[in-house]
Amino acid sequence: MNVVRHTASELVVHEGIFATALIGAVFAAAGGGVITAFSTSRTGWSVASAAIVYLVGGLFGLIGVVLLAVSADRRFEFDGVTRTARMIVRRLLHRTVAEYPFDTLSGVALERSSGVSRSQVQNFYRIVFLTTTGSRIPWTP
Repeated sequence: MNVVRHTASELVVHEGIFATALIGAVFAAAGGGVITAFSTSRTGWSVASAAIVYLVGGLFGLIGVVLLAVSADRRFEFDGVTRTARMIVRRLLHRTVAEYPFDTLSGVALERSSGVSRSQVQNFYRIVFLTTTGSRIPWTP
């Protein structure tokens, strides 16, 4: 996330689509490339079953397409003049805008969750709005 604009009355934070879309394109290209290479010339391939090649290539392709579909351009605007916080999420096929008046927000928090990777505990963090009713609104899915 990058701070795009910071004035006395406005703060705009932006997270681009590039990284997620790039990873999705690489996965889709790798999956499609493996299937294409296997289909066009089976010379040089081991005696692996064709089903395994199609399964692995298909999974890579599917993961890539899903990453491309869920990648989003996120923009968070905090306007002191209108006293609103606005979350704008632009995806491939649709755009959503959620607006929250400052009076309904009590703060911003950083949630922490833990995961295990290769026998190491890793912490993951997510930014959320805290509302006056006690609920939490995540900035990201």
